[in-house]
Amino acid sequence: MSFSQYIYGPVTTEKAINEVEQFGRYSLLVSKKATKPIIKELVESIWNVKVTHISMSVIPEKRGTRGMRDTKRNRAKRAIITLSAGETINLFDSLLQN
Repeated sequence: MSFSQYIYGPVTTEKAINEVEQFGRYSLLVSKKATKPIIKELVESIWNVKVTHISMSVIPEKRGTRGMRDTKRNRAKRAIITLSAGETINLFDSLLQN
């Protein structure tokens, strides 16, 4: 199982960063084929943390226009990961310092 095959990167919205600071919930963009057990196994093995809960949500595709062109934002899947108390993922430290 490859990390880059299932986990694309962090969600860096203001809401996602606030959830990390207040509740310790980390949001990741994941593959549409990813499941909760796969994400849990990858996160625990790569960052050596204990995952207590995972929520998954599918972000629908969105259509719009840019001038005369029709545009489309692809569907995506988001995993919201809750870690056990006192554990953090170093991937988000640089975002929290700003």
